[in-house]
Amino acid sequence: MRASVIAAFVGLTGCLSTALNSNNASSHVLHEERVGNIHSSWLRRERLGPDTIVPVRIGLKQSNLEAGSDRLMAISHPSSKDYGKHLSAEEVDAMFAPSDAAVSAVRDWLITSGIDDRVIAHSDNKGWLVADISVDQAQQLLQTAFYEYEHSRSGLLRVGSHSYHLPAYLQEFIDYVTPGVKLSAPMKKSLTKRTSSWVAPRRGYRHRPQWTPLHNHPWHKPDPAYSLPLELQACNVNITPPCWRALYGISVSHINTSVDALGVYAQGDYYSGQDLDSWFSSFEPRIPQGTRPTLHSIDGGVAPVAATDPNNGGEADVDLAITMSLIYPQSVVLYQVDDAYYAPEEVAFDNTFNTFLDALDGSYCNYSAYGITGDSDKDPVYPDNHTDGYKGQRMCGTYKPARVITVSYGESEGDFPQNYVKRQCDEVCEAVCSELSLSKAEAARVVYEVSASRPHCVCCFGRLRRWQLRR
Repeated sequence: MRASVIAAFVGLTGCLSTALNSNNASSHVLHEERVGNIHSSWLRRERLGPDTIVPVRIGLKQSNLEAGSDRLMAISHPSSKDYGKHLSAEEVDAMFAPSDAAVSAVRDWLITSGIDDRVIAHSDNKGWLVADISVDQAQQLLQTAFYEYEHSRSGLLRVGSHSYHLPAYLQEFIDYVTPGVKLSAPMKKSLTKRTSSWVAPRRGYRHRPQWTPLHNHPWHKPDPAYSLPLELQACNVNITPPCWRALYGISVSHINTSVDALGVYAQGDYYSGQDLDSWFSSFEPRIPQGTRPTLHSIDGGVAPVAATDPNNGGEADVDLAITMSLIYPQSVVLYQVDDAYYAPEEVAFDNTFNTFLDALDGSYCNYSAYGITGDSDKDPVYPDNHTDGYKGQRMCGTYKPARVITVSYGESEGDFPQNYVKRQCDEVCEAVCSELSLSKAEAARVVYEVSASRPHCVCCFGRLRRWQLRR
């Protein structure tokens, strides 16, 4: 009889254990799944071995993001009682930190899932829980399968999955997890037990097309133009500093203060000093020959180049000619971003801004948000051992940002992973709350697409329209 009771108890315990494991598995729901195929440059290789260690990063949902936009407007509008009351870095971290409930719930889940509490770390900005654990643990935790992905051109290895799952009750606390749909940062070959070697092709500078005029027939000045001052009569075909001043009501500047230098962003296009001198001589002779912007090189960015250089494509020339003509004698700071290997391709295909933001805000280098810690697989990797690559460490907080920075480069945010853009967007929002004005000088389409299809990003772009300088 006693033996029967014990047997029954053991059987019941086994059934209960099976039921609990079943409930734990069934409590997971799909959290992220890749829509469409991964970029063709990334080739999926073999599945990772169960003992391989992977860095799991769990992005916790931030608090008060909706208040960030209101705070930005309050400190930016002259009629506001909070005008000019910018937040410190510590205040920004505190304002957007995830809730204590989120941190506790996710940490408890990790521990009850068998993750040693001693390997769990909480990031300084409170936005991430991180743990370096085995693939076997990570796959059970997220109910997924991890694979190697190799970049067809550079040979870089990353880790990721097609989809992953989380307990349903944690979805409200977690933005996303990496590695996952978002691939990991580049990983060492020893980490994934690869033995092959690769030779990465040199990208070098891209050759730009030579443009020819649309027509060569003589231009005839329209009759109404004769009633304008001589310097404004050809503004409809050749816009010059007098045209800009008349169009926007800008007076001739006479002030130069050390704290108000204008920042100008450039990447993959390089100005020529000879071109600037020619422009000043022809259209703004009050600017002395030899006047140049102050170079703040970021991760190997160089400037100027010769006028005949194929990478003097005109974009940087135009940006500096316009800004320097309108604000002289106020000084200009040029942020020339990325080295000769990365910059041309960034301009041609991606125009990512992470290395630029890294150099202005050291905390952004390892900032965790929406499942991304630090730079992404879309970003340059430094030191860069390619020919002409920047051999130094990635710049983090190297430069204090100018109060106003103009950027006339960019792609549609819709072409990037949503959380990648949201992470950048929050950084811009926080920077503006801390006394930075960002002028996005290229095109309404970028602003429209962010505010329309990325409502979360209204803080950084949708509300910055008053700073835009439209060309």
